[in-house]
Amino acid sequence: MAALTLVLEKSKGEEPWIVEQQIFDIINSYLQPTDGPSASQAAEQLSQLFPYHRPSSDAEKEEPASFLYELWGLVLKIAQQIQYQHPGQDKLVVLINTLRDLPSELKVPIWGSESRIWQDLPLLGPNLTEVAHTIGPEHDDRWVNFNAFCARLTRDGTCDRSAHAIWDLREALEEEPDQREEAAKEHGKQLDIRIPVAANWITIAGNVLYRHSGDCGKDGELGVASQGRLYSGQAGFSLERWAFWKERFGAIKVNEGVADGTKQAAEEAEIAMMKIENSS
Repeated sequence: MAALTLVLEKSKGEEPWIVEQQIFDIINSYLQPTDGPSASQAAEQLSQLFPYHRPSSDAEKEEPASFLYELWGLVLKIAQQIQYQHPGQDKLVVLINTLRDLPSELKVPIWGSESRIWQDLPLLGPNLTEVAHTIGPEHDDRWVNFNAFCARLTRDGTCDRSAHAIWDLREALEEEPDQREEAAKEHGKQLDIRIPVAANWITIAGNVLYRHSGDCGKDGELGVASQGRLYSGQAGFSLERWAFWKERFGAIKVNEGVADGTKQAAEEAEIAMMKIENSS
């Protein structure tokens, strides 16, 4: 596994909070291919930074929600720096799962209700939603990497982001290009941006999405997950919609208006969907 070059991103002239720097150093060391701590060691080190676990001599400890918001915000910034195909993304999910599984009876008030540290992974979901609403195709690799990381969290049962997936699949596969020549060219560029993200959702978390499709209509936190212009079937997840997506991937793999990499991603997604169906 190639070494990762990660940075603690701060605004110009802004100094990192000392605990934030410690969090970054632990995760950065853990994600490197050699000489870093194990997942168990890194998870325990992160847990010891939780305000209730730090020495009582630490002045002006922050509220649990403040710490958790900083922790997950930093984790997601790191995830965006790791290329979607790099093993470091899987390794980061393993760390989160290991943190979740640490034995602890501690419960803390978070936004008006009690949450378990770490079993509930409190505030991870809201942080994921916030980033999903603020990052998009204009962020290039960071957007692709973030979506792949969400797919891995979904695949491993860490935090189900399938409601997020359905919107990415809709935007990539259910929208219709304007038939004017220039508009059609622009649509090809949009497919080059969006198809790899949609394909990653299938190749990484396709088994989960197919299971939701069999549940007929599961659409999670985002409500009805309405259809794009090309698809007029049932909203939400359904086997009908799954079949439509597979058909669209098949059409895009031979679309001369898209890049070769886009065709390959579409073909890989189509093959993955067929394998998932055959194994279910």
